[in-house]
Amino acid sequence: MRFFPEFNSGRTFYFSGIKFFKFGFYFTQIFDIIKKALYLCRKNNIKSILLIVDAGPCMLASFFLFFLTKIPIDFYFFDLYKGNNSLSRIAFYVASFIEKFLIKKSRYLFFIWDDLKDFYKNRYPDDVQKMFVISSSIIYEKYYISKTDLSKKSIYRIYYTGSISKFQFDIIKLFCEVIRNHSDLELYLFTPHKKTEIKILNEKGIYAKNVYWDYAEGDKLIKELKKADLLLMPFSFLEENKIVVSIMVGGKIVEYLASAIPILLIAPSYAAVTKFFMNYNLGLVVSESSKMAVESILREFIKNEKKYLETALMAREVSKKFFTAEKNCQLLMNFLFN
Repeated sequence: MRFFPEFNSGRTFYFSGIKFFKFGFYFTQIFDIIKKALYLCRKNNIKSILLIVDAGPCMLASFFLFFLTKIPIDFYFFDLYKGNNSLSRIAFYVASFIEKFLIKKSRYLFFIWDDLKDFYKNRYPDDVQKMFVISSSIIYEKYYISKTDLSKKSIYRIYYTGSISKFQFDIIKLFCEVIRNHSDLELYLFTPHKKTEIKILNEKGIYAKNVYWDYAEGDKLIKELKKADLLLMPFSFLEENKIVVSIMVGGKIVEYLASAIPILLIAPSYAAVTKFFMNYNLGLVVSESSKMAVESILREFIKNEKKYLETALMAREVSKKFFTAEKNCQLLMNFLFN
């Protein structure tokens, strides 16, 4: 459960759910969300609720919260809800009913990206008038990392941050296979996974002598990123993940672009993030699931690091018009409070 009290104006309460790896925690999480939300709504005389949709428990909890409070509710979609995971037939129908019901009852529907909004426009054409795009945002100055050492290195450090789900797994595995025999390349995986989960990922192919696991967030993560030469953004090429990959851009893109560290995107050509990178020349792009293509782009980066550092600086400036916190926060406030 994540709360954002700094945004609590006395009229709107913001909350979000987090993902649990074991099914047993699912209903505990739902109960916890409802309990804490009811307490805060009653204590602060809340007049509206903005739900940040990043996990199933939070969406389901909001369904019950709506009936218990009758408070108007809005949604901020970071990802696809119905259809995001492989569910049983019963669970799929439950997700379908809940999503449709809550969208019909909502005042506003906000989406992190145009492709995600377009997907929901096609799914719910009668609700298009209340759909709007407000991109994810950060304070850019906090994340800027100036890379001045352009001397030839003996080792290049490649960083990936965030969870490893089925939407990244096949490409991170492929990347490990590529760098396994290259002593001048190291991959650092900064993920929230537990040791038992990391062991499973190792057994499934995400391992090498030059692959290291760690975890950091906030200021500690920014400090760690200063050591990176290249940031990795992987997206699955598997057919079963095509719908989600085609409309997602990933939350980490904002932090990556703001850092001005070169980015290596490995994603299908149909992915929303690939189109975004290609349109604005935001970094190195591999649009095929090929070891040869990945190895080739890594050698290209090492050979022309200065060129890609300059590209990263320009990409940082371009991305400001999409992800600036001040602009997007004001836009959101205009909707909620006017």
